[in-house]
Amino acid sequence: MSKAKNLVELLNSKPIVKVCGGFDAMSAKLVELYGFDAVWAGSFAISATHAVPDASILTMTEFFDAASNMTETCKIPVIADCDTGYGGPSNVSHMVKKYERAGIAAISLEDKIFPKQNSLLENGQNDLISEKEFVAKIIAAKEAKQDKSFTIIARVEALISGAGMDEALKRASAYENAGADAILIHSKKKTPEEIFKFVDLWEGNLPIIVIPTTYDSVKIDELISHKIKMVIYANQTLRAAHASMSRILKQMINSNSLSDVSEEISSMEDIFNFVGVPDSTLKYFIDQGLKRNKILIATREEEAIGIAAGMSLFLESPKKKMIKHNELISKYRSDSLVFMQNAGFANSISTITSLVQLYQIPMIFLIGWRGFLENDAPEHMKIGKIQPKLLQALSLQSMILDEKDWKKSCDWALKLIREGKSCALIIPRKFID
Repeated sequence: MSKAKNLVELLNSKPIVKVCGGFDAMSAKLVELYGFDAVWAGSFAISATHAVPDASILTMTEFFDAASNMTETCKIPVIADCDTGYGGPSNVSHMVKKYERAGIAAISLEDKIFPKQNSLLENGQNDLISEKEFVAKIIAAKEAKQDKSFTIIARVEALISGAGMDEALKRASAYENAGADAILIHSKKKTPEEIFKFVDLWEGNLPIIVIPTTYDSVKIDELISHKIKMVIYANQTLRAAHASMSRILKQMINSNSLSDVSEEISSMEDIFNFVGVPDSTLKYFIDQGLKRNKILIATREEEAIGIAAGMSLFLESPKKKMIKHNELISKYRSDSLVFMQNAGFANSISTITSLVQLYQIPMIFLIGWRGFLENDAPEHMKIGKIQPKLLQALSLQSMILDEKDWKKSCDWALKLIREGKSCALIIPRKFID
């Protein structure tokens, strides 16, 4: 399923879609890990990472690079904040084609003049282009997209500019008629009453999206009761990062030793695990003497399993010559361990069945158990619910990692592989995180 289609299905199936802002690949991945439905690649946050104002200073290329990096890193949809579209209808058409090809799920266009200023900037300029001009951009975007699931969000800034409620409603209707897929209604009021009034008066059929940065006391239940389908927490991750770095830098410059710094920071192991270095369970297997251990990285699960099988069947002898699987296998065999997520395991069932059951090549499967007790990508949610039963159907011995005595679970797997048997160790996601 494409990420664009995933976003549409979320909008159709969930009471409200929760989206959080990211400004680079790491922040976007954290948004995904903590269970949000999608990532908002916001222009304010991305501009701030370049230390420039949110005022149309960066080019489309710089915003696109940031959003595409997030898309490559995450399995959840990315919604790109494309400001005013980087020009006229022709620019919008080019932009839509480029963003859609990159796998970005949706774009947001706003009806302000270029260059724009941030909508929440005190005394900022928030003049609107004409309704006709913005309709032309929406039509260009609609005609340019190839995937009908690619979502075009029309961001109505009439309430921000002071043009009033009637103008906001009139423009939203015009944008729906032009082919927009959703309406983002923006407000800088301290309470949500203005937004609720718009929604109550709105007679259109498109999903409504809000960004409650200024009216942050609004409850999710209130948004749902007013039939708002998506909420975007646009800039909190950026502000948290800025605040945390500011605090620790202030302490570091005045400290005699790093041990004097009281600000809580992530450990090196936290970062190693986050970026994909094998977690502590994998390290334990290596430390416990997996024979002739080597860590090899494969881009797909089937490739990883094939490599693991190859390391058992054809191995280097002490004379550096390849030897076939024979009576020396017990002496020179490599203990094979494959680390994957549960959806990856499901994708590899045919390969696993052949190598483990038919050819009886022993290996340990370390399976990250995602989607069982927490919100996750659809593929992990579905497989996560049946993971133990799936292993049972394959006659593969398995154990859910004992969180209180995880080394005992690892020792169980090591014992089996040294007896020439395959097994699976299921690691709950919360333990890996």
